[in-house]
Amino acid sequence: MPVLPTQPAMNITSNNGSITHTGKIAGQSVNLHAHGAMNVGGTYLYAEDNVNAQSDDSITVDGSGAQTGFAYTTANIITINASKDIIVHDVSTTGLEAELNMLAEKS
Repeated sequence: MPVLPTQPAMNITSNNGSITHTGKIAGQSVNLHAHGAMNVGGTYLYAEDNVNAQSDDSITVDGSGAQTGFAYTTANIITINASKDIIVHDVSTTGLEAELNMLAEKS
């Protein structure tokens, strides 16, 4: 796992639409909230504390861009909540998380 400097919280919010992010996301905590669909992928999604992702639609997390031998997601607590579907593709963790919570409330 790359050594990351202590950074403030990373907050990405879309009040009226969707979030699509590919690349690197890191911070003390990572908070993602979208009114529409959320698509997150890229190299890694790391937090020194917690990762929280919430969408009023669906969430797709794609870890296929992670470097070989590295976890895509690292955090103390990972929480993913979607009002519709949660789709997870090729996402690895360190296995050291205190909690991993996912809730899809598709009606």
